Amino acid sequence: MTETPDPPIWRYMDLAKYVGLLSRGLFFARPSTFSDAWEGCWSEADVLAFKSANRGADAALLNTKWSESYRAKTQQLETLGINCWHQNEEESYALWGLYMPRGMGVAIRSSVKRVLGALAKADRIIHVCEVRYERVTAVMMDGLPIELLSRKRPEFAHERELRFVTTLRNDELSAIESLEEMLNDRQHRHASTADGPLIRVGRAYGSFDKSLVRRTAPGGVHLPTDLSVLIEEVRLGRDVSYPVRRAVIDATVTFGLDARLIKEGPTHQAPPDQIIFHD
Repeated sequence: MTETPDPPIWRYMDLAKYVGLLSRGLFFARPSTFSDAWEGCWSEADVLAFKSANRGADAALLNTKWSESYRAKTQQLETLGINCWHQNEEESYALWGLYMPRGMGVAIRSSVKRVLGALAKADRIIHVCEVRYERVTAVMMDGLPIELLSRKRPEFAHERELRFVTTLRNDELSAIESLEEMLNDRQHRHASTADGPLIRVGRAYGSFDKSLVRRTAPGGVHLPTDLSVLIEEVRLGRDVSYPVRRAVIDATVTFGLDARLIKEGPTHQAPPDQIIFHD
């Protein structure tokens, strides 16, 4: 039987996010945390259909109904957690420059099978969505959150993005919102205590799932991840400095992985005029 191809995917991250992955697992973020203001938007066809369905309504009523519909759509999207990867046979020179200038990070090499296998203990349905980069005008998008999150404008085509999407549980959503509220509260962010300005456990963590205290972060949650299954290679960034290189090695070993997973990719190869031959 022919084995199903499982091409490589990459996740680019700075050192802080790499340590977060090692210590807490893959992070699934809510769509509102993404930088693209058009993330999860309806298409032009949806707008025209809405206007047609409400023909004859005055402008004030039309605006109110549209705001209510859009708010409901946004709330539905916010129940989802998303983890994003880059599809490519090799590492991307462009993405190194975009996400990790000056070698201040790493690229994790994995695959779809590896990601799904690594998340097996998370005990939930994970959808795999390949992002399509196109101008959506004539296509109806309403009511389908996964469809909304599977399309982006052509300007982002260089990302070649693959997304893993899951539905966040009610206790996770409650914990996320509680933590965000707490971090936005000045008395918590600036309180002078003997323990220092640490993040404190809020009421939302009084849940049957005690792991929430470790997994919750602003804007999303970390899911339990088998790192030995997830990571095929850890690629060091171009022009990586000694302190970053040392920190990547130390963090990798500290969390129980083999330092031999760490590689230097093609971007580190010497140009022809710098090659030295040896006997």
